[in-house]
Amino acid sequence: MQLSNVNDRVEFAKDQVFLFSVIIPTFNRAHLITKAIECVLNQTFSDFELIIVDDGSSDNTREVIEQIRDCRIHYISQQNQGWANARNTGVQRARGQYVTFLDSDDEVTSDWLEKFSQEFKKPNVGIAWCGAKVITSDGKHEKLTILLPKSLGVRMEDQNGAFLAGTYALPREILLAVGGHDQKSIPMDNTELMFRLFPYCAEFHLHVATIPQPLFIYHKRSYDPSRIKIESLRFFKGIEYILGKHSKYFQTHPDIYAIFCKVAGVHAARLQNYSTARSYFLRALRYKPFNLKNYLRLSTSFIPSVREWVWIKRYDQQVSSID
Repeated sequence: MQLSNVNDRVEFAKDQVFLFSVIIPTFNRAHLITKAIECVLNQTFSDFELIIVDDGSSDNTREVIEQIRDCRIHYISQQNQGWANARNTGVQRARGQYVTFLDSDDEVTSDWLEKFSQEFKKPNVGIAWCGAKVITSDGKHEKLTILLPKSLGVRMEDQNGAFLAGTYALPREILLAVGGHDQKSIPMDNTELMFRLFPYCAEFHLHVATIPQPLFIYHKRSYDPSRIKIESLRFFKGIEYILGKHSKYFQTHPDIYAIFCKVAGVHAARLQNYSTARSYFLRALRYKPFNLKNYLRLSTSFIPSVREWVWIKRYDQQVSSID
């Protein structure tokens, strides 16, 4: 976690400590960030600081934040290095015993921190997890989906959770111990982080506490056909990085390896790189030979008219989910 060109608007008092540090990374979100800030400041739980890490915004983000007069807000400006780096910057500067994250276009309920604090009163809690409301909007219509913590299976030590910033909180010292967020795994950085967090918790006999309530509100962009290749390339690179970084883990978890290969193949197909897609589909079949959908994906990749409709013209929101 390296810092460069960081300028603080408010200096931290050396002896000032908090129970929670809420970290919001942001980049050119001046038109959205006020709502995110206000929902944090309106918490029923008061023992927290709010750290906003401006990752090189070129809009009026700084001016918008400076208009909000609240001593709990600490503003940090740095050169653009990506949101994982911005999160790590916030963790380094945090003075809270526990840390949690919120993206600058999302929101939380007023009892978000209070519910987290109640879980950390229990013994040996390494991570606290809550549910989420996912709001997908195309500008005219909204779709609401409720996601509650669920079993992640053997790939995550049979723990419960999800993979969204805003749904989890943990001790700052644990996050530092596992190395923080990995910029190279974006946009899969929360997923990759859990590959390190859950084994760490298992090693030190810490458990994951779950809150079966949607305390986090995730505003999801609706499908934009013009971005399909951009998004697929980002996901494909993120998955390839995770497959390489955690190769030893996948050697002992072939079922999970097959799932990641399937998702990598789908994104390769969306990039119209069908030879690479077939390679990943074949790997998925090798380790999960009784999954009929993998056979269907492989055969589809050979038929031009069908594969174009399936992976280019039609958007399946579920197929890119690791879960």
